[in-house]
Amino acid sequence: MSSEPSNIYEADGNEFTEEKERLSSFDLPTTVSIEVIGALKQGVAVLDVGAGPNTSLFNYVNLQGAVYTALDKNTDFLDRQKGAGAIGIIGDARNIPVDNGAFDITHTRFVISHLGSEKQKSIREILRVTKSKGKAVFLDYDWTTAQGSVVFEKVKEFMINGGFLFDADYGAELENEVKGSLVSGRIDSVRYPATQMTDYSQIIKLREAGTTDLRMQGKEDAALEWNQILDDLQIEADSDNPPGFYFPGIVAVTLSKD
Repeated sequence: MSSEPSNIYEADGNEFTEEKERLSSFDLPTTVSIEVIGALKQGVAVLDVGAGPNTSLFNYVNLQGAVYTALDKNTDFLDRQKGAGAIGIIGDARNIPVDNGAFDITHTRFVISHLGSEKQKSIREILRVTKSKGKAVFLDYDWTTAQGSVVFEKVKEFMINGGFLFDADYGAELENEVKGSLVSGRIDSVRYPATQMTDYSQIIKLREAGTTDLRMQGKEDAALEWNQILDDLQIEADSDNPPGFYFPGIVAVTLSKD
């Protein structure tokens, strides 16, 4: 890593190749983003804050004739976005390097929950760069809605209480957090239910990112516990008739500015 990241997703090294692959190929969140953003007019400027490596939202925005800009601190993620044809800006959700009201639509998903005590700062910053009469779209998971086998419930409990990666139940607070920005406008909130899945890789590929993040915090015992839980989940996944699980629901909050 070129510098000490504030969370694992800002790292530029090879700390989480499996998670990077998972993020690149997992399109369920994009389906929700597209539904919330809706149809776009020609030339509308869209900023994706913490865009990550998945280019499917760029593809949608581009096909609509709108202009997509990806903002990310991770240069590898940004290179993938630019390789697909997106405009790329190196930046942080807590300090976005663009002028006030620069974008018609701002969008962020699964980013703010990683930012600890600076969540509200990042919300205000995203709203700052959203135009008057524009809208800001925030998405986050609520892991309290996930459910599955006894082993999967251990995964869920660890995600919520294990102290790594992100605040896994932040989606439950998202609407109140956006309201707390004190930016005037209409707020709409939609809760998308947990999704039944049999693709255990969506959980198991969190191994590298979680382990690295815990070790960065000096939580070696927790890292060992995390790996044991995922070993048990892998055994379930490899069984003759794995039961699957319900992937956590997504909360989508939109603030349409006055």
